[in-house]
Amino acid sequence: MLKILSCANETLSTHTMQDGNHKEEVVHLPDKFRVDVSGGNKPAEISWTFVVVNRVLISGWAPYLGLSCERQDGIIKVDEEKPTTIFGPVQGDPVVFVIDKSGSMDTVDTFKGVSSSRDSLCYEELAHSLGGLSSSSRFNVVKYAAGASKVFPDVELATLNNVDGALQKMKGGVGGTTNTLGALTEAFNMPTAPERIYFLSDGIPNQSTQTILNEVANLDQGRGIPVNTILLHPDHSGAEAKFMESLAKQTGGVFKAVNLNSR
Repeated sequence: MLKILSCANETLSTHTMQDGNHKEEVVHLPDKFRVDVSGGNKPAEISWTFVVVNRVLISGWAPYLGLSCERQDGIIKVDEEKPTTIFGPVQGDPVVFVIDKSGSMDTVDTFKGVSSSRDSLCYEELAHSLGGLSSSSRFNVVKYAAGASKVFPDVELATLNNVDGALQKMKGGVGGTTNTLGALTEAFNMPTAPERIYFLSDGIPNQSTQTILNEVANLDQGRGIPVNTILLHPDHSGAEAKFMESLAKQTGGVFKAVNLNSR
């Protein structure tokens, strides 16, 4: 059985029970919550959305059946396909997301009919991507503008608290130039090397693009770490797009230009 037992203030207490084994976890209350349930021969992951009214949780439950769970109170079957964000399918363990926080990320565009700043869109999409990671996988996030910094000293497990902590550090703080080389250096020099880097930007780097491409080859040190590049800009034929495409091609990653309609 999987049952939500209590919700108080900003914390949620959950209990899982399977074959007499009991596990309790207390976390900050988010809009969406994920819990790993072990039972039988393989682990399963169950996700669902809570309905919150005046900070009181309307709890739900569902029987645990092998590797799937019947949909009740918004519970999602573990075998359902997870929605893809602007980052695309997240592959690798560990992964590092490199996120542009330069001043141009305050630009307002429309995406799927909704107007928002590029920074707000990126934050929401990053939250969905991190929320879709298994709690046993590892991740880190690098944010950059004129400077660059990691949210954690090294990769961390994608537990609810770690994901929430990373997202808290990614809120706001937009301004400055685009130190692409500094950001990629942080990602490649992570103490635990990433299996894949997801690099998002909307502008031209501070450094020359060829300098960056040459330096990335040195930073990789023959490890073959692919860099998936995500362009958050309505012009898909400009210098920004050419650089992002070249970076992905050189490292064996995937280039993606997000379909924005500039306002």
